[in-house]
Amino acid sequence: MQNKLASYLGLAKKAGAVICGTDLIIDGMRRGKVMLVVAASDISAGTRKKLSDKCSFYDKPLLDSGLDMDALSKAVGLDRLTAAAGVTDAGFVKMITGAAGDGNKQ
Repeated sequence: MQNKLASYLGLAKKAGAVICGTDLIIDGMRRGKVMLVVAASDISAGTRKKLSDKCSFYDKPLLDSGLDMDALSKAVGLDRLTAAAGVTDAGFVKMITGAAGDGNKQ
């Protein structure tokens, strides 16, 4: 499941359908672009709460990827660590949530 999820995130990034970085994701939700937030499993409690609160406010799903920050960063092709990725394309949202399974949604 995690390999498939990482592959789909990589495809979405190559297609230009991923925003990385907590502040950019929140801004994307505010603008109505981000449809799904995929969080790393090892983010801080404060970052998780911030993302969770914003996802609730903007009525967007928050998915725990099961990937740590290093694996999530590699999946989206970043050299630096990222805590989360925001997906902006409905087709990729469907693929990613399907790969993750409904049990990981928060």
